[in-house]
Amino acid sequence: MRILKRLGLVFLAVCAFSALAVSSASASPKFLSTVAGALLLASAGNFQKFHTKPGFVECEKLKLLPPGDTAPALESLLILVVVDYQKCTAFGTPALVTPVRYIIDANGLVTLEADIQITGATACHITVPAAKNQSLTTVNFDNNTANNGILLLATVKHITSSGTGGPGGICEYKEESEGEYFGTVHVTLHGGTIKWDP
Repeated sequence: MRILKRLGLVFLAVCAFSALAVSSASASPKFLSTVAGALLLASAGNFQKFHTKPGFVECEKLKLLPPGDTAPALESLLILVVVDYQKCTAFGTPALVTPVRYIIDANGLVTLEADIQITGATACHITVPAAKNQSLTTVNFDNNTANNGILLLATVKHITSSGTGGPGGICEYKEESEGEYFGTVHVTLHGGTIKWDP
């Protein structure tokens, strides 16, 4: 009788564990798309802001660059968004930002695929290394049914960067990980629809 009870408890535990595993697997967020196509920019927030130790880098405009998608048809965990930031300033002076390659996870994590270089008109230079900026948090998602796309709402913290130059050495700082990025981008999919499935 005791052996039967023990076997019954083991069986119940196995069933509970299996149910939990199935539930966890089915609950994984993902991106759903109807075709494999390029991501397009539907709109962006007024300013994209990157807060570094010396101050803010702000960009008024952006555009998406090719390939701009790793979103295959049906479903995927990751998408690649390649952003060209335009009309930027670094601490109030004009600045250039190299194109940024973001790998965005449906769970809200964001990873840099390549280093970012920010160069200000006053010889200020900031480097954001890809190797030190993996699995940053957080990007939230909002499905925009009117345009069959996704609104990406980024409040990304603990970005690692370092700086050199600038008047009076304003951009001189050793590598630190207190950077923050704030921005909103609405993307759609060429020839189809894309949405976030939580």
